[in-house]
Amino acid sequence: MSDFVSYSRIENELAPGLRNSLNHAESVEDVKKFFDYTARELLDRALGDDASLQYGDVALAGDGEGFAVSERLRGDGAFARAARVSDLNAILGRFALAAQHRLRHLAGHPERTNAKIRGH
Repeated sequence: MSDFVSYSRIENELAPGLRNSLNHAESVEDVKKFFDYTARELLDRALGDDASLQYGDVALAGDGEGFAVSERLRGDGAFARAARVSDLNAILGRFALAAQHRLRHLAGHPERTNAKIRGH
């Protein structure tokens, strides 16, 4: 039986900041940026120096459901092991769900995004 590792402490530290950022997001790009930043912070704190992270390694899935991990990161041994023996994927899924909720809200209120684009 393998040892399960929990990163819920890190999730609990990052979640309020993500929620706050998402609440202030005014565009799809803002949501993607806040999700990416939080996902990288989670992975950086969980994996430390064992994995080299790059922008876009974890992104919101294009289909509106969940998240996608880059091929490069999936091939990283430290990430692959952590994904197998921890709650890392579940936490990323919860972060992605929060971001997807904000995207749906923005889609229902396009005037906010349009106002930002026009500078009003």
